[in-house]
Amino acid sequence: MEGGSDDDDHMDMVMEPEVISTTYDTQDEEFPHQVLTPDMIVQHLIDCIKEVNTVVEVSIRMSLCGGVGPP
Repeated sequence: MEGGSDDDDHMDMVMEPEVISTTYDTQDEEFPHQVLTPDMIVQHLIDCIKEVNTVVEVSIRMSLCGGVGPP
């Protein structure tokens, strides 16, 4: 580098932007899906947590009762 800047040593590469398609063919879709709102996601998480808590609670009762559950 004789008096030149580092920028002179690099070639400028022109990169074309990646094209992202926002449309899709629903007939070929193997796994249908639903776009959820933030509120729907929060409600789903709450429902999952309640379900897990119910299973854990039953499991704890079963172990405290010696494996005998409610009638």
